[in-house]
Amino acid sequence: MTIEKVSGVLLDASDADYLARAMKLLAALLEAKQGSRPSPRLVDLERRLSRASSDATRSTTSGYVSGAKDSADRDALSAYEFVDTERAANILGCTPGNVRDLARRGRLPAVRSGGRWLYPAAAVVARAERQG
Repeated sequence: MTIEKVSGVLLDASDADYLARAMKLLAALLEAKQGSRPSPRLVDLERRLSRASSDATRSTTSGYVSGAKDSADRDALSAYEFVDTERAANILGCTPGNVRDLARRGRLPAVRSGGRWLYPAAAVVARAERQG
């Protein structure tokens, strides 16, 4: 296993879908108004965003964000896996507001990424086990 630096932007499925549709509209407008075709890079990016957003909406584990390769066994949580606020609330049996409050008070570790709060999955599960 190697650790690699990851640099990028995290979009939720609805934002990825919105961006893909906007790119498709831009391409259609360019073609209709100027007879211009979009670059292959734009077409490829739009296709990948569309596919990613449709895959994410169908996924039953969309609350997981992984810093390493996707694990087939979600019971075996690694140190690199994070859950979003909704998933953490489901695991803890509370509201998303309560999860954010736990993070604000330092009771639950959290990081902010792409405008969203992410919580280490192992810490969330450990807290749920202690509560429970």
